[in-house]
Amino acid sequence: MESIESSLQTYKKLFGFGEISEIYTLEDIGIRAGFVELGRGIYLELIEPIRQDSPVKSYLKKGITYYHLGYKVKNVDKVIEELLENNFKFVVSLYSPAFENRKCAFLYTPELQMIELIDSD
Repeated sequence: MESIESSLQTYKKLFGFGEISEIYTLEDIGIRAGFVELGRGIYLELIEPIRQDSPVKSYLKKGITYYHLGYKVKNVDKVIEELLENNFKFVVSLYSPAFENRKCAFLYTPELQMIELIDSD
């Protein structure tokens, strides 16, 4: 498997996308993450497992390399409540160093597509 550094450089150099971020380590979920700017205010997050028990490992074993969309929202807890009332399923929340330690939450849509909410407050 190629490194996250290599993948980020591929997006920047070969595909001509914008700036790449520093790489963040999120020990609690066992990943390293980095972002490449696809367009003004639009970023692709690339992740790499750093432990065998990382939840990302199970996706990779199944050949899944793209698995969720992220949305910045105001008052993430309120948005979570609204989504739960609309048959979304809560997965986990955490404070991510990749987003200045803002609260992030993962949920499944009623169609079982994963989304990430990032608190913008």
